[in-house]
Amino acid sequence: MGANREWLIACDESGIDGSNKFYGFGTLWLKHDRRGDISGLIKRAKDRHDVEGELKWNACDGRRSRLYIDLIDEFFERSWIAFHCLVVPRAIVDLRFHKRDRWREAWQKHFCLLLKKKMCRLVERHGPGQVCRVWVDRLPQRKANAHEVMEIISNYALEPDNGIGCKVTQRGSHDVEVIQLCDVLLGCVLSAWQGKPINAKRQAVQDRLAAQLGWDDLRADTPTTEAKFNIWMLHPKGIAKSKRVARTRAVLRDAPPTRLRRSA
Repeated sequence: MGANREWLIACDESGIDGSNKFYGFGTLWLKHDRRGDISGLIKRAKDRHDVEGELKWNACDGRRSRLYIDLIDEFFERSWIAFHCLVVPRAIVDLRFHKRDRWREAWQKHFCLLLKKKMCRLVERHGPGQVCRVWVDRLPQRKANAHEVMEIISNYALEPDNGIGCKVTQRGSHDVEVIQLCDVLLGCVLSAWQGKPINAKRQAVQDRLAAQLGWDDLRADTPTTEAKFNIWMLHPKGIAKSKRVARTRAVLRDAPPTRLRRSA
């Protein structure tokens, strides 16, 4: 039987405006008692690069690009933090299944799908009794108030007897470093999928992330079992693997452990 553990899941979204071919949701996972460690790591990196203010992928200039590369290296040097994201091609979304505010409902369902799948895998690896503290920034919603959105997420993420306790809290990203890091990693991945021209600074960050994965670019997904850096591409049912846009790459460079560990 697995030990009861408390986890922090920091979440962010990217690409939900109508001009993008893909949208996605990112989650950064670590033990809840490590939240001070990750904040300190990011603050020290910001001090080294003389960067102030909120970290966002869309604000990737020269100085920040060097900081983001530093943070990517720091991320892969530590076994106690993991990143899992869901990439959704806008073209495959069938709005017939989303009746109300159609796109808003689709975004909410896909966000909750990511959380639910990953939480269930958490129980598979560590046993029942897990507790997830979910921190979310601005959610993909327009009219619903925060309480309604929290209820939607909780209802999707939790099922009877699934061995998970869940508490969802909205946190302003400008005050929460771990959400900022999630924004940078997700934005880096989604930007590669969008295929839009980017400047040399952003390209350098994408190249470093791809190199850390042992890839030549970021336009790929990973096996569902990948624990450290997981890219889940949502494909329509019935599409043969040979016709997928994504190239599933089975082996990451210096393959990380299959379980998050306590060690630094």
